[in-house]
Amino acid sequence: MKINFLIADEIRSEVTGKQTILGLYPDSTIIVRNAAKTDNTPPKIPRLIERVAILVNISDAPDSKHEYHIKGQFINPSEQPNGNEIDFGKRIIEKGKSYTIVLQSKPFEIKGLGTYYFNLSIDGEVHKLPFNIKDAPSK
Repeated sequence: MKINFLIADEIRSEVTGKQTILGLYPDSTIIVRNAAKTDNTPPKIPRLIERVAILVNISDAPDSKHEYHIKGQFINPSEQPNGNEIDFGKRIIEKGKSYTIVLQSKPFEIKGLGTYYFNLSIDGEVHKLPFNIKDAPSK
């Protein structure tokens, strides 16, 4: 099975089945900018990102037609859940066709800088889809 993963600010599903992607993070890295302080205290990492959207495309199913139970869960850099598990239910994926999931997290809570995962479970088999949240470089 082949899984493609994109992360962006916003993803809109169109009537035609296409997806409009706004603010794509092509290297799956989100840069957060810390608020400058006037009292010389170090800036703090923001606690929230207004919105994070993901697109997961599943294709190349090994069977001609099979019903898969699909779930998803964001995992933070401390390897703890970052929000509730999402149950997408049972979906039929046919050989030669694909299935697309679009998920928007508004707001997305930041639990520290580092590598996050969207753990995609397909019939209990977990696929770890990584993305990073990094601090903006200092000037």
